[in-house]
This record gives sequence, C-alpha cells and structure tokens, in this order.
Amino acid sequence: MLLLIVISFGMPDFISSSAESSRLNAAKVDGQSVSLREVGILRNRMMEQYGADVSDAIRPMIEKQALEQAIYRKLFEIIVSDFQLYPTGKDANKVLAQFYKDNFQDFIVDGKFDFKKLDEFLGQRGNSRIEFEQSFLSDTALNRGQTLLQGSSIASQYDIIEGLRAEQTTVSFSAVILEPNQKNDWLTKNLNISEKEIQERFAKDYLSKDPKDTLSAIKREAIEKSIMNDKKPELEKTWAEDLIKKSNSLESLAALTGTKVYKWENLSIQKSFEQNKPAGAPNFASLDTNPQFQSALFTAETGKLQKPIIEGERTVFFVINKRNISSLPQVQKLVTDKELLKSTIASIADYDNRENTNKSKRYQEAFGIMMENFKANVQIVRYMNDTPAVN
Repeated sequence: MLLLIVISFGMPDFISSSAESSRLNAAKVDGQSVSLREVGILRNRMMEQYGADVSDAIRPMIEKQALEQAIYRKLFEIIVSDFQLYPTGKDANKVLAQFYKDNFQDFIVDGKFDFKKLDEFLGQRGNSRIEFEQSFLSDTALNRGQTLLQGSSIASQYDIIEGLRAEQTTVSFSAVILEPNQKNDWLTKNLNISEKEIQERFAKDYLSKDPKDTLSAIKREAIEKSIMNDKKPELEKTWAEDLIKKSNSLESLAALTGTKVYKWENLSIQKSFEQNKPAGAPNFASLDTNPQFQSALFTAETGKLQKPIIEGERTVFFVINKRNISSLPQVQKLVTDKELLKSTIASIADYDNRENTNKSKRYQEAFGIMMENFKANVQIVRYMNDTPAVN
C-alpha cells in the first residue's frame, strides 16, 4: 500500500496519488525530487554507524532520519543555488585543484596531475570523474551555506531589513545649542525697557511712600531688574520664534546669540549623534532618543530652520541639510510581497564582496533569513512505501 503524505511549513499543496511519481522518488521539495537512491546512501551511512546489529525496532527510525536528512539537504541545495554558492568557472577549477592537491598527492607526476590515473581509481569504485566533481562541488557549496548559516544572527527577516534601511539612511544636519546662561543673555539684551516705564515704576514703588525721594543709580538698576522679571515670562513664550524671525539662517542665529554652529555630515541615523558629535560640541545625548528630533530626521523640510527642541534649560535650534533614504523597500511592503522580499534579500547578499567584514555579516544575515523564509513557504511531498526500494 502506498501512503502519500504532504506537509508544508507554510503553504498547502495539492496531493497527487500517482504511484508512478513515487517509483523513483522518496520526496519532492519545492517541485524538485529527492531520489530513493539519495535516501538509500544516507540510510546506509547511518547503518554503518550503528554497526552490524541493527534491530527491527531501530530500522524504521533510521529510514525516517535518512529521509528527513535528504529532504533538508535538498531544501538547503535550493537555497544555496539561489545564493550562487556553487563554485563555477575559475572558482570551481580553483576549488577542485586544491582538493586534488590535498587529497591525491600520489597522482601528481612530474609536477602535473595524472587525471587518467584518477579516472581509473574512480572507475574501480563505480564513479565517473564528472559525477565525483559534481558531488564534491555540491558539498563545497553546502559547506559554504552551512558556514553562513552558523554565522547569521538570530533575528526576523523584517528586523534585519529594517535595521539595514536605518543603517543606509544618512542625514547631514547643523545645530546651535543654547545653554541657560546664553539664553538669559539673549533675553536680557532683547528686553526693551523705556524711560517712561522706569519713571512709572519709581513713582509707584518709591514716590508713593516718599514724595521727596530721588531716582539714584542703585534704585534705577533695581527698578530695571524688577521690570525685567515682570516681562520675562511673557518674552519666554515667544523668544524662540522671535529669534528665528530675526535670523535668516542658523549662522545668523548663532551670531545673534554668541554661539557656534556644529555640523554632522552623512551620519547613519542608526548611530549615536552624541558619540559622533563634532569636536567641541556640548552634550548631545538626549537628542539620540528625542521623539521630535527623530521625527524631523525623516520628515523635516531640508534647509529650513526647525522648531527648536527645549530640553530642561537647554535649547537646540537645527536644520536638516541633506537626507539620503535607503533604496530598500519598507517592511510593510515586504510583508505582503514575497517576491519583493526575495529580491530584496538577494540585493543585500553581495556574494562578490563576502570577504569584506561588513558585507560578509550582511550576507550571513541575508542567507539566514532567506532560509527561514523559504522554509516557511516551501511545499514538501513525502512518498512512503511499506517496503521502500532504497538500494
């Protein structure tokens, strides 16, 4: 009796009950066959590991493990193929040459490799050189994939892509940071007190008590401070807007307040602005997490003075000079468009630059998320006979 089992990590598959489809195949992974011969080879290796005495109770377990290993290998082969990890051309020649040099030194005659001798050696074991090399290159590709998978970080595909979008998005901005004393100096300079106001306050506070009193320098200074304290709360409400109106640029604002303009150039928004601040800039740590500033990085009109950020007694005026947004699509689109997700991951995985430390890390991450995405959507069909022919 033939039992056909269809499983899917994420997608349903329709079932074909054709016995012919399973005559030579143990399973199909994404439409690609896993042959009974492949499963048989794996089964025989496992049997050798258990030794001569294999009980009837253990045999079904070995058969199942062999099938699952063959399926996983096929799944892995598909991903490895998508990532172009199979050595080809000069890469394949280099890999094979190194393999023969390391493992068949006896076949090197007068500095040259004797392929005729190799063909005889393989023929005696029922293999051809083409099959042998294809098998070795396939194993090399799988080993490369396994190495990448081991080096990939444990994170969702969307988290990694969103993180890469942030890493690739850079901003250039300028800022003027007013400390409390600088703000007070500006307020003091811009509090206009007329002589009429001074005389009215002198009459109210002094002449009302002593009509013969005179306005001395000390009393004038005290009256000016009193009027200033009365006016200051009202000026506090609009001083930042008034300062922006009087300035046509961040540079002129800095000149009016006696401060300095600090510039950040092409900095990834994922990096700390405090840790990458220009020399001499005051503490900037609070803006790394300030919602208003973080929003402005993405949405503020470039080249325009923005509404200042007030944090405690400090005031930050800033201009977004330039913004470079990553070309990677937003995660919302990737969630619903699997083909876009696949092409996006492929664009991250720059195989030609895999030796570069940063790109290698991204390639590892891309390989890992591609593997998880494929497993979540691949269709696997298992054909199981009561007495499978696995020889």
